[in-house]
Amino acid sequence: MNTQKIDVLLRVLKRAFTYLVFLLIISGVYAGPKLAVNIVISGMRAEEMDRFSQNFQQSGFRRVMEGGLQYKECYLDFAPTLTTTALVSLLSGCDPSAHEIVSQTWYLRTTNIPQTLFHAQQGQTKGRKALANGISDLYSNNEFVAQTLSDIVMQSAGGDVTSIALDPLSAISMAGKTRNCFWLAQNGTWESAECFSKELPSWVTAYNAVGFNKLYALGMWFSKFETKKYFNHTISTVKMRDTDSDAKVVKQTKQNRNWVDELLYTPAGNAATIDFAKKAIEEMLSSKDKGVKMLNLCLDTSRHIIERYGNHSIEYEDMIYDLDERIAEFLSFLDQKVGLDKYVLTLTSDHGSSPSMEGKLAEHFDTSKASIILNAFLSAQHGQDDWILGINSGSVYFNRNTIYNHKLSLETIQNEVAAYMLQLRGVSYTIPATSMLSGTFLKGPARILQNGYSQVRSGDVLYALRSGVLESDGALSASGSIYIYDRHVPLLLYGTGCKPSKISRRVYTTMIAPTLSYILALEYPSSSEAISLEEIK
Repeated sequence: MNTQKIDVLLRVLKRAFTYLVFLLIISGVYAGPKLAVNIVISGMRAEEMDRFSQNFQQSGFRRVMEGGLQYKECYLDFAPTLTTTALVSLLSGCDPSAHEIVSQTWYLRTTNIPQTLFHAQQGQTKGRKALANGISDLYSNNEFVAQTLSDIVMQSAGGDVTSIALDPLSAISMAGKTRNCFWLAQNGTWESAECFSKELPSWVTAYNAVGFNKLYALGMWFSKFETKKYFNHTISTVKMRDTDSDAKVVKQTKQNRNWVDELLYTPAGNAATIDFAKKAIEEMLSSKDKGVKMLNLCLDTSRHIIERYGNHSIEYEDMIYDLDERIAEFLSFLDQKVGLDKYVLTLTSDHGSSPSMEGKLAEHFDTSKASIILNAFLSAQHGQDDWILGINSGSVYFNRNTIYNHKLSLETIQNEVAAYMLQLRGVSYTIPATSMLSGTFLKGPARILQNGYSQVRSGDVLYALRSGVLESDGALSASGSIYIYDRHVPLLLYGTGCKPSKISRRVYTTMIAPTLSYILALEYPSSSEAISLEEIK
């Protein structure tokens, strides 16, 4: 039998098998995974999973790395590489150009009114306190335009989804239009918003009443190992096991912080988040509905620690080792509560992080100052006026009313600003929005920026900063750039359908949603542009 006939036969058999699976699902015979778990370690670079593996225990990260699929070349294929943007891409299976979550702040074209992502806009809140019985009226999920895997699972028969993070924007990015979405309130309890539910579930209220979160914040951070076992060497807060007590370190750890801060900037935040997630899983599995359940978990603590201490710090590395233990406990919990081969787990990151230059502050691109400079430039060219609305997340937003009142061409102004902006310190690349609409870019910064460009919410000129230059003021490390250090992330799949293997071909985070849809025998999110990972069996 020749190769062509074999290929035809294989395609026929694959279609027949797929049809059989769906028949079994409909008849209730097929028993796929009961639970899907998505764990996102915010800010973690791809190489760090292997770099620190020598100090991992066998039952934590190593179990997932050796017992499942490890993709060595997984990337985000767009910029800006923000947490919210990346999380929505991960769960929708499409780039920001399709799902339109491209920035934390943008401006309405018709009114020039600034919009803040996932925040209820002026006039939409009811004027009551931000926190009442655990339900906030300060947040909204109205910005979603693309269907996510969370929506697909929730709409399936008996399906249920819970999304958890310390940061409300992270939690909402994963939850989409579903109902169970929780984050850390300023008083240290778990809260939600009216757009998800009118009241907290009874199990969350009971969990908050016990005050579990406060138990995690002990005020002192002791290292897991002696100094010589760490690959990083900068340190400012962790009390090392091989050094004497240092009053300065103790003071530094506790100064100007309450226990809620400790959850954000110490490994305690991961512990609190994961233990709450365990309770959420128990509640989902206790339901009489036997459909697919999914947990979305974003570990924001890692990003906060990177921003404060840098990714070359012992603080960050020690947090990874603590998380390794938490993952081991979590996998054991899943084995007991769900059962071996009855769950599928993905472990990845929303984005990487910039080099932290051994504890030194990175060069900062001042967007406020840049706005003033660009407005002065246009005023000198075309007359004094308010030309610039704002600059953020790689976009310059024009006051288009001013341009039209001066009877000028939008394309002309975009080209002028794009050319002039290259003179600003820290800027390495600019492109006018009209160029995004007139062609398709196949390589280079333009392609990456185009994948992150929304006609509705992006600005009039897109720009990229030089490597290592940050928009975040005061951070040692941050994300948002077009560079590999922000776009190369770990990707591990473990459980149902994931035969142990290390894959070196290039894949993208947008492939995660269609892959999970395939494993869970659900339809793909409607805006999904990616294909599923071919190694899934």
